[in-house]
Amino acid sequence: MSMSFRSLYQHGFARVAACTLSCALAEPAKNVRAIVETAVRLDAEGVALGIFPELCLSGYSIEDLLLQDTLLDAVERAVDELLDATAALAPVLVVGAPLRYAGRIYNTALVLHRGRLLGVAPKSYLPTYREFYERRQCAAGDQTKGTIRLARQDVPFGPDLLFEAEDVPGFVLHAEICEDFWVPIPPAPKPRWPAPPSWRICQAVPSPSVGRIRANSYAAPNPCAAWPLTSMPRRGQANPPPKWPGTANALSMKTAN
Repeated sequence: MSMSFRSLYQHGFARVAACTLSCALAEPAKNVRAIVETAVRLDAEGVALGIFPELCLSGYSIEDLLLQDTLLDAVERAVDELLDATAALAPVLVVGAPLRYAGRIYNTALVLHRGRLLGVAPKSYLPTYREFYERRQCAAGDQTKGTIRLARQDVPFGPDLLFEAEDVPGFVLHAEICEDFWVPIPPAPKPRWPAPPSWRICQAVPSPSVGRIRANSYAAPNPCAAWPLTSMPRRGQANPPPKWPGTANALSMKTAN
């Protein structure tokens, strides 16, 4: 696309948004409406990339409800609705959702743009402590690669997917989910990672400490020399309740030299 000199995209920058939501637990239909409303605002403000929290379509703290086909069916319908409702919008969106794949349930990040699902990134490192015991419901996605059929589309499924913009030079993103971002060896595909800077996208859940997300953003290993962007929910209900600080954190906006 042609860009005017005054456009920030002409000078190697991109406008990005880490979005927070008031998540309705086990109500994908309600959550998808909130996501669409936010996406419409992002489009109006010229945002190139908007990320949403981990499992924001279903809610994180619903425990064994994640195992119910009724919920998972509702999530898939919500994905259909989300793609239809954002087909005319410009931003790339990264949205958290539980999905069934090859007989297992995965905690995933959906990457979508203009009504197309570009790929699905499963969470690789699943916590097993305190209220974060995801292995009870979900499978680790570190060794999982293939194609998933979702919303009438066949799209890549795996932890090492890279997404590169055709019209914004240097804009490449990789989606990681919470724990994947903090570990010493993250799932980011370092051998194939383009020359920095690019974006590492982190969807986060409620932190046990309100200030932890910002500290971890600076302390997390960054072998790809990519800029991290993080988001977590603003409010919800849970028993026992994690903290819901509603944090969004972007450390830089530069995409290309």
